[in-house]
Amino acid sequence: MASVLFVEDDEEAAEPIRKALRLAGHRVLYVPNGHDALALLVLRDADVVVTDLRVPGMDDISLVTVIRSYLRWQSLPIIVYSGHVD
Repeated sequence: MASVLFVEDDEEAAEPIRKALRLAGHRVLYVPNGHDALALLVLRDADVVVTDLRVPGMDDISLVTVIRSYLRWQSLPIIVYSGHVD
């Protein structure tokens, strides 16, 4: 079972993904923005980060840049997705 840090600001869009991850046996740590994701990473380990391309306060590139700047998270897998077509 993996611990998945899931970053999505749209609660309605997040629920099916959270449910699928839980049904697959993973522990889901859910936050609505990049700042909360970083704060949670400091407190709890995650095996993978799954983040929406557009989250408030910090875009995915900024989030990935900050995560990668820390030695302890340099090999942490990060998956970026988007429901936007543009």
